[in-house]
Amino acid sequence: MKNYFSRLFSIGTYFNISYIFNIKEGLGRLTDITDKRKRVNICLLERDSYWLAERRYTNINIIDLPKLIKAEIATIAPFPGRVFWNIKTLNTSQATVVYVVVPIKYIEEIIGKCHFVYPKDYNFFSLSSNAKNLDPSSNLALDLPIVQVEANTSFTEDFKKTNIFNLAGFYLFKNKDKINTKQKVSFKQLALIICASVTLFTVVSSAYLSFNLSYVESEIAENSSAVEQALKTQSELKVKFESKKEFDTFSKENKNVLAIFSHLNFKDEKYRIERLELHPKGFKITGTSETSATNLLSILLSSPGISEAKFDRAVSKNRSGEDVFVIEVTFS
Repeated sequence: MKNYFSRLFSIGTYFNISYIFNIKEGLGRLTDITDKRKRVNICLLERDSYWLAERRYTNINIIDLPKLIKAEIATIAPFPGRVFWNIKTLNTSQATVVYVVVPIKYIEEIIGKCHFVYPKDYNFFSLSSNAKNLDPSSNLALDLPIVQVEANTSFTEDFKKTNIFNLAGFYLFKNKDKINTKQKVSFKQLALIICASVTLFTVVSSAYLSFNLSYVESEIAENSSAVEQALKTQSELKVKFESKKEFDTFSKENKNVLAIFSHLNFKDEKYRIERLELHPKGFKITGTSETSATNLLSILLSSPGISEAKFDRAVSKNRSGEDVFVIEVTFS
């Protein structure tokens, strides 16, 4: 059962140890140990390609250890590089963490091919307990004592049996610098798209408003005559309405006007009434007479219900020789 769980959680069960890296030859492929069924690749680092340091933390809370590791990663590298880590020892009061720093230029060669890196020929549990403070300016290969393995295949086979959790601190995250560059480009593109959209919206809106304004002006010009005619008709109707309203009011206040007017008898006089205007005290007659306008005035004066009758203006003659008169009558 123990062997079963050891195999279940071993590195070789899931990952390919596919590549190896050193300064002299760069990234090389270990084709003889590659299993195409496994999608995750590990790159072994030769001793000349990384820098090592060990830190011991005492009187700490285990919950705070990830924060300490994160803070250490931000400051420990003596040169631009990617920092990896491995917990060497851990108990309730202290912890020892080993940090591995790989230069950025080496990471750029590896990151496209592999998902994890791991220091080749190195046993973390063989580190000297006195290696707490190291000189970060020293050569990459001279920082800490290492345990050399005589053959690559021997180390590889032993490493494949190692617990998978030993790789926790050796994952190759995507290059943040490249991500930031892509993000900057994306932000720039987004800004250009926004500016272009605003410009296009402004142009389209201006064209639309200009078109609508021209359309409205043309419609107003075409309908101006109809509008003027409608206003004129409205004004005439208003005048007639006011006149009718005044006549109705007058009829209510002077109920005997029409009766008096109907009893007027001009006998054999020849006349034509062209205009009759009623007012609260009587009426005004405009017309012509073939005989005499004076006779008409006399008849009005002698009629019952009329207290006064007079010419509103001097009698004149038209081209036919008829008297043209305007007589104003007042009721008694």
